[in-house]
Amino acid sequence: MNGPALTEPLLVDRAVSRDGSTVSVNVTITRPELSEDEGPAAMAYAHDLAAEFRANNPDLQLGITGLLPLNNAFVEASMRDMGTLVPLMYGVLLLVMVALLRSASGTFVALMVIGLTAATAMGVAGWMGIRLSPPSALAPTVILTIAIADSIHLLVTLFGEMRRGASKHDAIVESLRVNFGPVFLTSLTTIIGFLSLNFSDSPPFGDLGNITSVGVGAAWVYSIFLLPALIAVLPVRVKIQRESTHRFMDRLADFVIARRKPLLFGMTALVIGLGAMIPRIELNDQFVNYFDPSLAFRADTDFAMENLSGIYQVNWSLPAGETGGISDPDYLRR
Repeated sequence: MNGPALTEPLLVDRAVSRDGSTVSVNVTITRPELSEDEGPAAMAYAHDLAAEFRANNPDLQLGITGLLPLNNAFVEASMRDMGTLVPLMYGVLLLVMVALLRSASGTFVALMVIGLTAATAMGVAGWMGIRLSPPSALAPTVILTIAIADSIHLLVTLFGEMRRGASKHDAIVESLRVNFGPVFLTSLTTIIGFLSLNFSDSPPFGDLGNITSVGVGAAWVYSIFLLPALIAVLPVRVKIQRESTHRFMDRLADFVIARRKPLLFGMTALVIGLGAMIPRIELNDQFVNYFDPSLAFRADTDFAMENLSGIYQVNWSLPAGETGGISDPDYLRR
């Protein structure tokens, strides 16, 4: 491109690149905000227009960026993760539970607790009128982690007692006796921690804290009341092993006890050393970097930032101090 546009300071690096090879078209979309699918519908229409343009102009490159594409990118990334990462995560958890528990009934009960916990948390969120956003959409993953921890604690102790010859009833009682206090304390402190997100200036983080807190509470209830009841009625086969099956843990415990003072001072020094690195953390809210370069929005935005001014802006407030003062020659010179 050549012409007057390249000599206009208000256009260069904003609407037109310095070499004239890139031009931006600014589109303002006003939504009636009557339904939740207005944004995705507008983006679908924009993608159709872009596809038609690319088909008619194969030698030109067209990208779509802006606030609406950004919001839609969060939805696209979440949907892609739900189709790949979430099933993979559940598959890995399933394999780990099978390896640790070595019991089909135990794995089934743990999955039941996880599923019911997530359903309860999201159901309560629906009743509370909470709308899912990118931060609050992470709640099911956080809840899953906590729910599986509660279940594994109870089941590992239970099966350990049964392998030492205890009856199912006695093993359930012992598992509840050993784990009730720690699991309750862990759940309580976790709930308090997530509820503190309500003090955040960003409402979506408060939603994340509320949903997760409900899930943590539900996980504790299902782990303490439902899990033992299911184990009591389901068939459980455990091979009795009179000798200790935790030789590694026994040796680790002996090692820690024998060297408790050096380990105490060493770990204290390690924590202090790592804590001293906290000031090196840099806060960065470049939301474009939230997305992988393989996502179309990230690639298009990176291209726009390399060839134009990009999407980040810096604004200054220069008050004139009086009505109509912006027309005053002294103000304009200043």
